[in-house]
Amino acid sequence: MSTGQMHPGQHPVDEDLVRRLLAGQFPQWAGMKVERFPSGGTVNAMYRLGEDMAVRLPLCEGGAEDVVTEGYWLPRLAPRLPTAVPQVLGEGAPAEGYPWRWSVCR
Repeated sequence: MSTGQMHPGQHPVDEDLVRRLLAGQFPQWAGMKVERFPSGGTVNAMYRLGEDMAVRLPLCEGGAEDVVTEGYWLPRLAPRLPTAVPQVLGEGAPAEGYPWRWSVCR
């Protein structure tokens, strides 16, 4: 029977989880509007945060290391690239039953 999951070990996420994670780790953004961003991607869930930010939650362990990698490389590559790249504004830790690192980006 199908569980609706694309990957083994996929963790369920929803807007309520995003709000709880924000409230616990980034209270300055906790009252902002959170809305799931429709995406064809299967490794991350993306949520619009306010008007110009996004919350990125890996859905499976295989995507979790990308948060750390992006936090390291994006600020180093951005000045060298001819186009804008996401700016990591915060890197969240596992909490609220969610097992991996996650990020808030502009």
